This record gives sequence, C-alpha cells and structure tokens, in this order.
Amino acid sequence: MAERDESQEIAALIADLGVPVGGLHAPYCMPFPKSSADDAYPQLRAYGRRAVPHLIAGLKDENIYRRAHCADLLGEIGDKRAIEPLCEAVRTEVGAKGWFVSALGEFDDPRSITALANLLSKGSGEEFSVPAIIESVGQQAAKSLVKIGDSALPTLQASLKSKDARVRANARYALDLMRAQSGTSTNRT
Repeated sequence: MAERDESQEIAALIADLGVPVGGLHAPYCMPFPKSSADDAYPQLRAYGRRAVPHLIAGLKDENIYRRAHCADLLGEIGDKRAIEPLCEAVRTEVGAKGWFVSALGEFDDPRSITALANLLSKGSGEEFSVPAIIESVGQQAAKSLVKIGDSALPTLQASLKSKDARVRANARYALDLMRAQSGTSTNRT
C-alpha cells in the first residue's frame, strides 16, 4: 500500500511539471510566477532513483514543459537507467531538445557521448530566433560533451576530421572550451 501511495505521489508531482516556469523560457521572456512545478522539483529530487521510471515515462508526455522538466530531473538524479531513453528521445524531440541534450551531458557514459556527437551536425554557433539569439543544437551538444570531460575527448578529436563543417566547428568549440577550463592544450589534429 505504501509503495502505491509513493507511486501516486510521484505521478502527481510529475503532473505538476506540466506548468510553465521561468526556467524553460529564454531570458528575454517574462518569468512566470512561482508555480506547482517549482515545488515539485525538490520533492522529485528527494525521491531520486525511485522517481526515475516515472520521469522516463514523462519523456514521451504530450506536454512540452513536462518533457523538458523530466529530462532535466533525470540529468540531475544521474541514474544510468535514463541514458538509453534520453538517447532515444533526443533523436525525435523538437520543442525541448536543449533540455534533453543538457541532461545527457550529465552522464559520463559512451552511450551519451555517441548520442551527443551525433548532434554536432545540427547547426553551429548561434541562431536567430525572433526575438532572441539561441545556441544551435550542435553547439548545445558540444557544451554537453565538455561537461562530460575527458571521456569525450577522443570523440571530439575524431570529429575534427569530419567532412561536415558544422561538426568540425562544434568540435573545435568544445575543445577550445575544454582547454580554457583546464588551462592546458588539447590536441586539435
């Protein structure tokens, strides 16, 4: 009975994630007032691993806010059961792809590195999105690979040899960020 109550509580908290909050929107947007999603975050974090199956299911929700927040929480919780569903979802996600990309950057795992490297061709630098400028998916993937760190280094170095100029640009960007963060030189062959 207690397990069912916990499951129902987690489901209710995830339902609360479907409400817009300031964090999902670019800085140029007016922030939303505090919402139920703001309260759900720390509670779901506290459930940790026990919430992961519910959060994974939320990646397929029709509500963009719920999908984005579920991906974010999966990255924060860091349970490796989330890697495959995130890798699968990032291929098809449109509206909240940046949240999925960021979540994958929390996992130092070959599966997340491969999924992120496959996104390096999705634009480089920044893109205009009226009324603001946003990072391309490729640049977001590069930043997530930087978060992973040294494990991503061979993939980034190999990406410098890609025939796709966007892949090379994003790999250079990531390697430059890594070099700046570590204060050392990365091999840019």
